Amino acid sequence: MICALARQDGERWVGLFGKELGAIEKVAALWADGGALEIDMLGQLARHLDFNVTRCCYAELYQELGLAGLGNLFHCERDSARMDCFSEDIVLKRSQTIMAGARFCDFRFERIEAK
Repeated sequence: MICALARQDGERWVGLFGKELGAIEKVAALWADGGALEIDMLGQLARHLDFNVTRCCYAELYQELGLAGLGNLFHCERDSARMDCFSEDIVLKRSQTIMAGARFCDFRFERIEAK
């Protein structure tokens, strides 16, 4: 159910912003709205968009409750499901999350060549 809802988010974002890398930057701004996340935009090139989440209120809440493992499952893992519907040509690579104890979440988006 969590992944199905995340896919619906991805489809809604495509309808609002399109399927280009710049659309993901707009989505990240939505994520950060209201201070839920602090995002450090590292840069965008023709085939890459890179940013770090340096503060995550969701991670803080789950960690405070002693439920970081569930937070990772319920919150962080949804990002891949969202991208499944957002665009088949853009992949998300993330090697660490605040929820799992890292200092920041590394979001790396890459446009891949269509097969």
